[in-house]
Amino acid sequence: MPFPRYAVSTFYETTSTGGVFGIISKGNTGAAVENLTKAIGEMKSMTDGAAEGHKTKVTLAKMSAMEGEGATRALMDAAILGVEPASLADARGVKKADIVNAAKTALSATPAYAVYGATAGTPSMSSIVAMLK
Repeated sequence: MPFPRYAVSTFYETTSTGGVFGIISKGNTGAAVENLTKAIGEMKSMTDGAAEGHKTKVTLAKMSAMEGEGATRALMDAAILGVEPASLADARGVKKADIVNAAKTALSATPAYAVYGATAGTPSMSSIVAMLK
């Protein structure tokens, strides 16, 4: 299930002990809930190792980011983690078990969320937690 163009984006902050990531969905509440449900579904598929085939695409996207607007972020993330920027961008060597573990960890974490704009129809915290299970 593809996402509508520009409807969903992600963010992450790298720390020396791991990091924080999130999903940003634009549009009305109904579309945002649908996009969140799809994104969670993608994470759940990773717990079965379904993301294995995307490593080359991720590597290409990260390497491209190092050549453009994402260069500063790539260099800072590499410096924080103490690795070479190119090795941070190259996801081809990531093990299937690491992808599975990262997805499981994300799905078991306590989420937080913020809503900007109309809030009618926004799922409750307990509903979002239930989506992750």
